[in-house]
Amino acid sequence: MNCLAQDVETASFPSNTFDRILCSNGMTYLQHPQAMLQKFHLWLRPGGKLAFNNPLVPMIPLTDIICSLAQDEFGLKVTDAAAVYGTPEDIVAVCGAAGFKDVQVTSTAEDREYAATTPEQFAENTFSMMAAFPANPLEKLLLPEDLQQLKSAYMPEATTMAAAMETQKGSILLQYTMLWAVAAI
Repeated sequence: MNCLAQDVETASFPSNTFDRILCSNGMTYLQHPQAMLQKFHLWLRPGGKLAFNNPLVPMIPLTDIICSLAQDEFGLKVTDAAAVYGTPEDIVAVCGAAGFKDVQVTSTAEDREYAATTPEQFAENTFSMMAAFPANPLEKLLLPEDLQQLKSAYMPEATTMAAAMETQKGSILLQYTMLWAVAAI
């Protein structure tokens, strides 16, 4: 087995190179997700399989606040970073559009603990994550002063929402559903 460390979106392999491709916790970070699925399809040999995971939308409820405010304040349509693959139906549709024939999706309940994180820190971290996501890079779509205005409008509501989230031993506990997909050629 060979391991390579490189940007998958700029990688180049001949057709029919792989029997299996695993993309764990990476699909939401792709700048061009549909094009990447087509590349995966091309790289797989006949009978090959792609396996990946993606959270059910919204993984972090606070992202809805950012999306709504961006639309209301700036007319900017942004989506949750996980939205391309955010439901089982979305996964089947995007994989089918890329040429995959058999797509199976299962789900698991997940818990993620944000240790020693205050509601304000959690809200701040969520904003920073959404601002930098490749599919909706708010840092690039908005002027710095507009990004700050968006953040200022977001923080009070998001901090209140984060404060209402379940906690465990002083840590915010995020409960979400992870979708697991296997798509075959």
